[in-house]
Amino acid sequence: MDTRGERGMIIDVMHECADGWHTFTSPQVPGLFLTAEMAQLEEIYAEIPTAIAALAKADFGKDVKAELVKSYSDYAAGLPETHQPVTHYEIRDLAA
Repeated sequence: MDTRGERGMIIDVMHECADGWHTFTSPQVPGLFLTAEMAQLEEIYAEIPTAIAALAKADFGKDVKAELVKSYSDYAAGLPETHQPVTHYEIRDLAA
């Protein structure tokens, strides 16, 4: 996971919805798997950066900061009429 540089690394977080449950995973962050019902969607969305940072530390030994590229309100504005399956997060190496 190369997070060096001014802009950091952009990763994709996939959002799937089935039977009222929302699940977030990422092909670039092995082990990322968060799930919630619609009532907890904003809460779980806010937890994604913390989960990404914890997994980067555990898997790669890197202290990183993950930040939403799009705010929750911007993201949620399209739900549920137009489901947005991919969200982008920027992660930066805190040691850089």
